[in-house]
Amino acid sequence: LAKKNVLKDAAMSHDPAKATGKTDDLDALKELDAIAKNLVPVTIDKIDGAPDVTIDGAAAAAVSTDKDGKADSNVGDLNITESIRMEIAPLDESAAKDVISKAAESSSMSLTDVHFNVNLWKKYSNSQNEIAVAELPYKVALTFDMPTEQLASDEKYVLLREHAGKVEEIPYTVSDGKAVAYSDRFSSFVVAKKKVSKSESKSSSTKAAASAGYDDGSPF
Repeated sequence: LAKKNVLKDAAMSHDPAKATGKTDDLDALKELDAIAKNLVPVTIDKIDGAPDVTIDGAAAAAVSTDKDGKADSNVGDLNITESIRMEIAPLDESAAKDVISKAAESSSMSLTDVHFNVNLWKKYSNSQNEIAVAELPYKVALTFDMPTEQLASDEKYVLLREHAGKVEEIPYTVSDGKAVAYSDRFSSFVVAKKKVSKSESKSSSTKAAASAGYDDGSPF
């Protein structure tokens, strides 16, 4: 019961760190996942051709969704949650270009080799079918490799997410070539190169020198 209450507190407060007492958001998400995995089976399927992506917090967050796959602070249905499954799948080049075409300022963007889909399902013991989880009660962490190609002085990398037909840039941080982004929606993710003004490029590089010039990212 105490473990279930931690999951519920995280969902109700939308604040995993507060619910777990952790000072680091990523540590908090990992602890929540450990609790969830002790309560229900969790599988992660990586489809051939997909990049290496680590997802922390999604299993725990999926527990706190209703039968329509929407965020729900009531985790009373945990007793009939049979399993949770995540899928990391490749996003082909044509689909990735389509994501870019829908973004604001798309004319200033070009494709890199980092693009993928993330899908999340849960299954109830009283149902034969899995339910796609459309949204989560709090943001969870995605960790993946950034492109290795050299950027021009007037370029930067941006992370695009497409969900329900809407494309937006989401923030992230980079350390040792690994990007960490936070999202409460799962669909298509595309890293694009974006042309920027000289002043914006200089500002971005100065602000995030320790992160190889990438944008700052904040989970909450």
